[in-house]
Amino acid sequence: TPLKVMMSVLYPIAQGFNAVTNLIMKIFPFKREKIFDSEEELKMLAELGEEEGTLQEEESDMIQSIFDFKDKTVGGIITPRVDIVSLKANESIDTAMDIIGERQFSKIPIYKDTIDNIKGILYAKDIIPYLMGSRPNVNLQTLAREPFFVPETKPIDDLMEEFKFRKTSIAIVVDEWGGTEGLVTLEDVVEEVIGEIRDPYDKEESDVLTQSDGSFIVEGSTTIYDLEEETDIKFPEERDYDTLAGFILDILTDIPQAGEQVEYNNMVFTVQTVENNRIGKVRIEKGNEPEEQSTDSR
Repeated sequence: TPLKVMMSVLYPIAQGFNAVTNLIMKIFPFKREKIFDSEEELKMLAELGEEEGTLQEEESDMIQSIFDFKDKTVGGIITPRVDIVSLKANESIDTAMDIIGERQFSKIPIYKDTIDNIKGILYAKDIIPYLMGSRPNVNLQTLAREPFFVPETKPIDDLMEEFKFRKTSIAIVVDEWGGTEGLVTLEDVVEEVIGEIRDPYDKEESDVLTQSDGSFIVEGSTTIYDLEEETDIKFPEERDYDTLAGFILDILTDIPQAGEQVEYNNMVFTVQTVENNRIGKVRIEKGNEPEEQSTDSR
């Protein structure tokens, strides 16, 4: 049943909480009547444990992410609209099967006219009965299930409760005008806590590629958080964007052309590719150190 599927997906989160609790109790043997005075105290202990080697970096990060979880909103973990794989309501079942087979998605949004008018969510298993014999001319919207819409400002922990209540694992995220901002899945929520879900045989690839000259090649969709984690680059603390592309657009206030540059904190960001108004690859390198002005008097 869908509930059993959800429970199996949520099981790693529950295990993560238990593992973190047991780990901390093992490392810091507190008395039962007094554990921690505050969340901040526990975060500091996690950082200390990592510095002293009693906690692995991944374990420390998990503790941090669990406490940061309630402060995050859906907008920070969505698949943006430009990356949504969707189908028009009048597409054929054959087309739907081709997309499902190619992209390996079990649920696909169905829209009418534009992606801002999503009418339902097509589950791959719901079209299986129509694959026997001759393919009937069925409107995909009639096979789709009712979509679940949430605002981008919705807290992630509230979304979890909604997923559980509605017995679903996918939601369409809308902006303040009701347009489609993106989509979010239960897998996105799980990854936010325990890290990206990968096949155990996949090779881990970094979003930040270090070049031999010390520069970096980065996708515009890379988050500022990941960039700061993997490099020494510091971005503005007060910001209204989440990605490197957002940072560049915020400074330029216009869509860049390939080759355009942005300078910030003695770092040069060169836009290498732009496709359909979307920033692709960006090269990041140190700028020239400002020359010291001569103090000689003549």
